[in-house]
Amino acid sequence: MARTWGLEGFRFLEMPHPIANLTPAQLDQRAAEITPEVVKLLLEGQVG
Repeated sequence: MARTWGLEGFRFLEMPHPIANLTPAQLDQRAAEITPEVVKLLLEGQVG
């Protein structure tokens, strides 16, 4: 996706879908799973 937009190497995260039909507990689980990657990206920024 990033390459298509001319941003080779741009780091982004993906959340598995669909999420609209998940229960609050399932959404919490998805958030807990992706949180370490969000923190890593925020701390490291767009390097690498």
